[in-house]
Amino acid sequence: MYSNSAVQQLPDHLKELIVDQHYENYTPQDHALWRYVMRQNVRYLSKVAHHSYLEGLKSTGIGVDRIPNVVEMNAIMEKIGWGVVAVDGFIPPSAFMEFQAYKVPGHCSRYSPDRSNWIYSSSHDIISRSSRACSRIADPEYAEYLRLFQEGEIGSESFSVEKGL
Repeated sequence: MYSNSAVQQLPDHLKELIVDQHYENYTPQDHALWRYVMRQNVRYLSKVAHHSYLEGLKSTGIGVDRIPNVVEMNAIMEKIGWGVVAVDGFIPPSAFMEFQAYKVPGHCSRYSPDRSNWIYSSSHDIISRSSRACSRIADPEYAEYLRLFQEGEIGSESFSVEKGL
């Protein structure tokens, strides 16, 4: 298990979804794809996104040069009271919301996007989850909003609606 207090306090049913990132299995091509996509993101988003996005990348340990290591990110995110874990692709929506309520919004897939179709990935790959979810929680106001939303009435009721309504 990751050495991070936010991750360690997760209930057992969420811990069962956590997998080892196997960072050593990323290929040079995986890291090159990360660099390319992140450079494009940073170049574009530095012009149109809120400044907290780029600041969040830096303050959560998400760099442009290589795929982030979940263990390293947890050491950094511990300082702001949040955590990150790796999971296998999609997780149930209720688990997704519950992870965030426990201050672990960065449930990153350990997979890189499919290199044959990297422009659109239907999976929760590491680029989409870590660079979007984790970067935003570095902003204290957004982090508190996210936590309150997940723990509050809106988040808890979002999955209690019956099908067909």
